[in-house]
Amino acid sequence: MNLLSAVKAVTKEKYTGFKQKIPLIKDSPYFIKILLVAFISIIIGFIISPITNIRSIRHYHTGDVAKQTIYAPQDIEATDVIGTEQNTEKMLNQLPPVFRYNPFIKPRMYNTLTMVFNTGRAMLLEQKDASEIVRVLNKQVKQIAGVSLSPDTVFFFYKKGFSKTYEDKLLGIIQKFYDRYKIIEEGSIIQDYASTGILLITPGIGRLYIRDINSFIDSQDAKNILFDYVSETFPFLSIEDHILLTNFMTNFVISDVQFDKEATESTIAKAKASIKPIAMHLKKGEIIVREGERIDRSAYAKLKIITNTGIVRHWYVLVLFYAFIFFIMIFSVLEFSQRNIRKFNLTFKDGIFLSITLLLTVLIARLSTMLTSISEIASFNIPQEAYYYAAPIAFGGMIVRLILNSEIAIGFSIVVGLTAAMTVSNNVFIVLYYIISGLLGAHMLAKCEQRTSIIKGGLIVSAVDMILVSMFMLIQGNQPATQFIINILMAFFSGVTSAIMVIGLTPVFESLFDYATDIKLLELANLENPLLKELFMTAPGSYNHSMMTATLSEAAASSIHANPLLTRVASYYHDIGKVKMPDYFIENQQYMANKHDKLSPSMSSLIIISHVKEGKELAKAYKIPQRIIDIIMQHHGTSLVKYFYEKAKEKNGANIQEEEYHYPGPKPQTREAGIVMLADAVEAASRTLTEPTPAKIKSMVEKIVNARFEDGQLDECTLALNDLNEIKKSFVKALSAIFHKRVDYPGFKFNVPTAKNNGYSNILPIQKKQ
Repeated sequence: MNLLSAVKAVTKEKYTGFKQKIPLIKDSPYFIKILLVAFISIIIGFIISPITNIRSIRHYHTGDVAKQTIYAPQDIEATDVIGTEQNTEKMLNQLPPVFRYNPFIKPRMYNTLTMVFNTGRAMLLEQKDASEIVRVLNKQVKQIAGVSLSPDTVFFFYKKGFSKTYEDKLLGIIQKFYDRYKIIEEGSIIQDYASTGILLITPGIGRLYIRDINSFIDSQDAKNILFDYVSETFPFLSIEDHILLTNFMTNFVISDVQFDKEATESTIAKAKASIKPIAMHLKKGEIIVREGERIDRSAYAKLKIITNTGIVRHWYVLVLFYAFIFFIMIFSVLEFSQRNIRKFNLTFKDGIFLSITLLLTVLIARLSTMLTSISEIASFNIPQEAYYYAAPIAFGGMIVRLILNSEIAIGFSIVVGLTAAMTVSNNVFIVLYYIISGLLGAHMLAKCEQRTSIIKGGLIVSAVDMILVSMFMLIQGNQPATQFIINILMAFFSGVTSAIMVIGLTPVFESLFDYATDIKLLELANLENPLLKELFMTAPGSYNHSMMTATLSEAAASSIHANPLLTRVASYYHDIGKVKMPDYFIENQQYMANKHDKLSPSMSSLIIISHVKEGKELAKAYKIPQRIIDIIMQHHGTSLVKYFYEKAKEKNGANIQEEEYHYPGPKPQTREAGIVMLADAVEAASRTLTEPTPAKIKSMVEKIVNARFEDGQLDECTLALNDLNEIKKSFVKALSAIFHKRVDYPGFKFNVPTAKNNGYSNILPIQKKQ
């Protein structure tokens, strides 16, 4: 193998390996994250690039009023494009178009008409019938002139015997017409040059400039003139015969002038080449136009030169520059947060939500700059920075905290503050103002279980914004009282508007992305919910178990600073799958035989396990948020249905598959899911205690929690050992309160056996001794 073959083999191998990696790269979450951040960065680059500010200059026209005083940014020597274009346009408007005249059309049509009458008379002498004459004449005329004669016209001349008189009069009309007029196909073109005239090229004569173009007509005008000539020549004929002869003559009066497009374009090109450009010199700092002045032709030409030089010509470089800056900023914050902040865990759905919110806040910032321009035009006398203070940038941090969590809201508020500030101004105070507003708004919604909390948060943001603006203006000093008041009022507007936007857009994002905010969870916590009512009516034991589990999980979540509301609501719904077959679960088997006694262990295990899948399907049918559905699926993890597994082992020995007796999972993925799993198991086990003393409760809780931990069910959630210790303490405390002792009720005895049902009566009065 030579060297070239070896290189080809290695190259092919590397290329094949790269092709195999491409699908892996495309499916990589890291690759998708890079693409999403890059896409958002490019959009932001377009939005905040100064090119958008220059567009107001670029879009000025002659006669517009300047919105600001414009200076020449540097010494510029360039061509006055506008002046040069105007000179060129003026010269081109004076150039006549070129047409070509065909002098052979007239004799050809003259001879053709003569041939028609001669042939007609000859065939009459031969006693040919009319139809044969029509056929022969049409064939000959078609070959000479490319037209067809109407049979009615031929029959008319047939009746007249192809009279020599008619022939002479019609030839006279042709002679008269072509002597006075010239027919042009492009009649509309020649009318466009009525003021300049035309150049007419005639074979043997050359170019002739014609100023008066009234003798040039189109085919429709020619037909009208022919009708007048026929009427004058044959006054004794009827109007129908006049129309018949006019239509006949249009076959012999055809276009003899044509527009020469190539020659016209060549004339224009030569004229353009001969025009010398007009030079213009601008000095740095030279005033092009003052604010409020109308832009005349000279100012417009200078503005055109400025916008065609420097940064405006290479706007895409500026957009890419800003896109690169924001890509580095967003990606750095994202990577740092995901690697170092435990609860900073984003899904693709979260990324889309954050991207939309980021773009929305940047557009809000851009809107504030647009309002500034509108205010200047309308003379509202509102300071420019007042609109920047009014921009509800805090909305972004507030809605991210409400929907996601504090850790993500912190990073998001910093990115949004920097981005929005760069959109409106390079003022450092604006940067701090936006960041502080966003962080404060996010903090105020840390625990938001009512919509009024959003309004309260917005008012607090407004108050702090007003203080920040007041302090900044006092530091600057010498501020007019009216400007001071306007700026403070605009700052108040910022927080209130942010709160209103959060209230309005939260249901939209909840619906679009299937998010469950605390407000949504509170709605689901309503015990009048149809799904919970169905659980209560169909499986009361499971309903009672869910309520107790909710109490335990809420206390445990509070002890480790998890989300107690989420754990409580998830506990309400975690066993809703039991409504499908309630009688197969022990808590619902009141005063009835155990149905599992008639089933095989494997079938019983299958029924028990199926309540997880049934719960998922029910939750989806009732549009329960995905966060709750995830906990429904995870609250048993991949644990073993031990009772029926041991029963199967006793019955079948070792000939069983342990996998059939495991829940499908997945294991709990969040702290809240782990808490619900432990609370569910502890609550169920607590009902087996005959004497629920604090010591027994503590021992039971220790065993249940340790068993789940040792089984690896908590490996995939973020519950630490100290979290488990706090959870155990909260379980023991809650259960001890539930199973507390009371003094005996005087005069009553409980749990007294009765002879009738061999059970216990509920309440029997104590009989006094006689």
